[in-house]
Amino acid sequence: MSETATTTRFTADAMQELARRDGDTFSARDRRLAFQQFDLMDMPSPDTEEWRYTDLTDFDLGAFEPLAEEPKVESLDDVAPHILEAAGDVGERDGLAVQHNSTMVVCHLGRDAYDLGVHFESIDAAIEAHPELVEGKLHEAVTPGRTKFSAMHAAYRTAGSFILVPKNAKVERPMQTLTYVDR
Repeated sequence: MSETATTTRFTADAMQELARRDGDTFSARDRRLAFQQFDLMDMPSPDTEEWRYTDLTDFDLGAFEPLAEEPKVESLDDVAPHILEAAGDVGERDGLAVQHNSTMVVCHLGRDAYDLGVHFESIDAAIEAHPELVEGKLHEAVTPGRTKFSAMHAAYRTAGSFILVPKNAKVERPMQTLTYVDR
């Protein structure tokens, strides 16, 4: 097992907890495969072109938790003001999702976008509600095998935003996800 996995909380047990929550889905299978890659890969090094300007020698992965759940809230009004301030004026969007640590605490979709059939939700909610829209596409742009960090992300990912705009639908205003990490 790699040194990173044994000196942090990003362990097989932590990944298995997330996989258990996924149930018998493609997501659980993908997590396990990504963890195998994560466990085998070395930390990125300035010796490679992609990381030549980044020295991770003092980076403490142990300062982060693989699963830091937060309570969900009913509406944007229930989100802590200091978190919402980072998003700016909420009225200028067709959607706003707030992810605090490992939880999509609220996802608001404007009426216009809703009426167009737009989906805006956490990736976990999309996997549960319509897995056929997500399977084979999750982690396609940045594959788990690219770096230790992309493998770690694929193994331990929670929440994240899923947006689907139906063909020929036109969303007039931005849709935004605000991710707030403090542990």
